[in-house]
Amino acid sequence: MILFITYLFLAIFVSFLCSLLEAALLSVPRSHVALMLENGSRAGRRLEKMKDDVDQPLAAILTLNTFAHTLGAAGVGTQAALLWGEAWVGMVSFILTLVILVFSEIIPKTLGAVHAKELACFTVWTVHGLVLALKPLVAVCNLISKWMGGKQPVPVISREEVSSLAWLAHFKGTLEHNEAKVMRNIIALRNVTVKDVMTPRTVVTTLQENQTVSEVTETEPPRFARIPVVGESLDDVKGLLHRRDLFKARSEERGDKAVSELVRPIHAVPELANLQAVLDEFLRRSEHLFLVVDEYGGAEGIITLEDVLETLLGEEIVDETDAVEDMQALARQLLESKRKKEE
Repeated sequence: MILFITYLFLAIFVSFLCSLLEAALLSVPRSHVALMLENGSRAGRRLEKMKDDVDQPLAAILTLNTFAHTLGAAGVGTQAALLWGEAWVGMVSFILTLVILVFSEIIPKTLGAVHAKELACFTVWTVHGLVLALKPLVAVCNLISKWMGGKQPVPVISREEVSSLAWLAHFKGTLEHNEAKVMRNIIALRNVTVKDVMTPRTVVTTLQENQTVSEVTETEPPRFARIPVVGESLDDVKGLLHRRDLFKARSEERGDKAVSELVRPIHAVPELANLQAVLDEFLRRSEHLFLVVDEYGGAEGIITLEDVLETLLGEEIVDETDAVEDMQALARQLLESKRKKEE
């Protein structure tokens, strides 16, 4: 009877442990691993290595599990035949199969998946011990795996999965709606082009290069902080005028000075550039407004840092001086009105 109990224990408990370790190892999220690393956990570093190369720990777990199942079931069957006769072997095997299914597969794997974070440290060091103890067998399993096709590098997590996780976190109550929206917009930023959010040239406010400081400030003071200065048209951009430079010149009684003498260089970006690259350029150059050009260098409009931030937030940024929220919509309205007049 002692041998029967020993084999039964081997078949159930060891298999329970293996199933628990397997489920916990595969279920612990990368985000929790990153948190463990931030806290300086040795277990976190070891767990990261296991997640990056999961073949070795899985080979160790499955090897031990297979031995436990095989030896335990064989031993239980043999002892059952000795204790109760051959007639009971079939019944004992049937009962053992149900017990293993419930107590060595379903229950431990459920516990491992649900409590993966809590079991992370226990899992790491237990699996590490298994890998060391079964190293020769694990090495053979790895050789067979490589011989049968090896493994292809798989991204830890795709951009699409991160985006979906943001919404999932919102639905589960972890993130607010606006937080999830901003996260998704950040991920999608490289898929949005300058052309999608720029202010079209038809509604861009400009100043003529020959206008003087007095003419500009006395007739209709500009409400924009930065204004392109042009020659014949927007295709002939001379530079960018900052409103503070304009009023500074006026306060210094330089009203007769042409605005072209106050301009600063304006950087140009292609209309098909993605917003991620443009945002990086804004930050690198510490500027707030770029000229948008087509493939031939012709001006198509302007884009501001505010346009990029609006895309990130998913909201129009307006203040008390903004008469129009969407300049692209205004440009379409003006174009439609012009076409109707021509017809």
